[in-house]
Amino acid sequence: MVLRRSAVRIPASAASRCHDKVFVGLEFMKSCFCCHKKLDATMDVFVYKGEHAFCSAERRCQHMAREERREIEALIRKRRDAFHRRHAGAARMPGSNRLLRLQTTAAR
Repeated sequence: MVLRRSAVRIPASAASRCHDKVFVGLEFMKSCFCCHKKLDATMDVFVYKGEHAFCSAERRCQHMAREERREIEALIRKRRDAFHRRHAGAARMPGSNRLLRLQTTAAR
């Protein structure tokens, strides 16, 4: 979502006093989530997931790519850990000689 500066209507008297109160109740829109650049009503603000504001589409895309990469890495770790738990548990269980029998049969 892009919040265009033209969509934010500020009374002239309020605009001349203070830009800090423009986003009252929207504290996440005070600065860019990536570079911490101060955001105000004179700028286009790029919003992601309704909770992160960015100073440019490029910054937002960088964050989205980073977040997606983290999610993929977490999924890979989760699957790898589940795989290792399954195989470690199978080695300790009675009847786990099946793997050993298969290895010895293949070696002959």
